[in-house]
Amino acid sequence: MDKGKLKIMLDNLGVDSNSYSIDGEYSNESLCLENKHGAWSIYYSERGLRTKEEFFKNEEEACIAFLIRIKKMVEL
Repeated sequence: MDKGKLKIMLDNLGVDSNSYSIDGEYSNESLCLENKHGAWSIYYSERGLRTKEEFFKNEEEACIAFLIRIKKMVEL
């Protein structure tokens, strides 16, 4: 899975686009997916802080973990 497929899945599940950011833009009070210099991470952005940050080897692992985590957050 890549970010494009993740976006389609999030849309199909009806996840509010304000509750996440997968394009690298700063977003407050949301779950974020980020790739910096080849390192993938997901974290919750809250008041300018990164909480519960996790790191992954590749885009696929990060996208799968992101999907699992956001499903828990929004209780789909």
